[in-house]
Amino acid sequence: MHAQPQPASAALRLGEPVPAEALGAIGRAWQLHHFKWDTQVGDTSVLCPQPLLIPRSQWDWLAVQAERATREIYGLERAIAACPALQRLVGVPPPLRKLLGTAAPADGLRTLRFDFHPTAEGGRLS
Repeated sequence: MHAQPQPASAALRLGEPVPAEALGAIGRAWQLHHFKWDTQVGDTSVLCPQPLLIPRSQWDWLAVQAERATREIYGLERAIAACPALQRLVGVPPPLRKLLGTAAPADGLRTLRFDFHPTAEGGRLS
């Protein structure tokens, strides 16, 4: 998906370093309460000790892009579920195709992840 260009005020910067004890507490909270289990490799933390700070306008832009991408994914899911030809085209295995014909629309709770990448041509989403 190509996102619209980012606002001109999209200056990213690093904040003040978080004390080691606080960073450890953040990592434990992510692991225990937010299912983020890859906060370290071996005995080495992969958490940046400095927060990434972005302007409010950039945060609002990211939120709009994530909501737009979510609606697009839901629409694609419904289109694929309703069309056996599309299911074959995108490689849905035959046993799963049988389930799609009987399943209720998948508008329930789920987790989606979008990674935003700033580029010279504007934001990109993966």
